[in-house]
Amino acid sequence: MHNQLTPAGAQYDLPQQIRESGLWKRLALRPEYAQTIVDVRKVAAALGAKVAFSMPEYTDHSVEHMDALWRVAGQILTETELGSLSVSEAFVLGAAFYLHDLGMASTVTTAGKDEIRRTEHYQVALARFTRLNPADTVRADSLALREATRELHAGKAMDLAAKPIPGLDRFLIEDTDFRKRTPRTQKITSVLTEC
Repeated sequence: MHNQLTPAGAQYDLPQQIRESGLWKRLALRPEYAQTIVDVRKVAAALGAKVAFSMPEYTDHSVEHMDALWRVAGQILTETELGSLSVSEAFVLGAAFYLHDLGMASTVTTAGKDEIRRTEHYQVALARFTRLNPADTVRADSLALREATRELHAGKAMDLAAKPIPGLDRFLIEDTDFRKRTPRTQKITSVLTEC
């Protein structure tokens, strides 16, 4: 348990809006969960920035968007509802804030692009864009990658809960012992499936 004199999250490098949220205070009862969220947020911030750079026409996928979901949860859930969440459920919800759109980062690495190119979604989109402008295969590839990534991003986000980030040999949840606890990973991926 954390010290009652120290505000939950004071020792963590997080924006104030997160540290003051009821959801954070709930999950911070388990320091292991709190530190995992901090670590996931750091990776999510880097990946989210790459999404904004590589696909600027899409909606906000930055860490600021992900962070704002803590405030939204506080507006939707009453104190009683937050209090009824188990600490593990609070963690799953907080982790989902960072995972939910990170599948959009699939194309920020060469390995991720290659993975998308092997999908049927990409092949169908590529054929359509190539028919529209047969002379510009580079543009057709770029547009097909963007469209397929958008279509596949929820599933790719689920993959990030337990698999390495394509081409980076890093995991969103770096702590191997924590990540391998199957029930928690399954909870996170099941929450993402519903999004």
